[in-house]
Amino acid sequence: MNKNIRKLTDLFFFDQDTNKPDISNYGKYRLGLTAEEVKIYLTVRAYQHQKQFTKKLEKKYYEIAGANTCAVVDGQVLYYRHDILRFSDELFDDVKTFFD
Repeated sequence: MNKNIRKLTDLFFFDQDTNKPDISNYGKYRLGLTAEEVKIYLTVRAYQHQKQFTKKLEKKYYEIAGANTCAVVDGQVLYYRHDILRFSDELFDDVKTFFD
């Protein structure tokens, strides 16, 4: 495992049933994750699927996410955790969201 990925995976607990990174207690804010925290989470998910997180993969994620609601705290846009989970499940596991 590459050192950079190891540093990122150390930020998370992993769900014992799904082996997905658990983001319920991850991030600076209680209401959601910043864009940088989302990128870190997606990098770890990509690594689990033997993929490299690229701009192309990031673009595909945001195409799936579309224009969703978000929280704003101290001028920082936060993405809701439940949205991040379902959009990343569609991106990596082809699990359709309830909008599809």
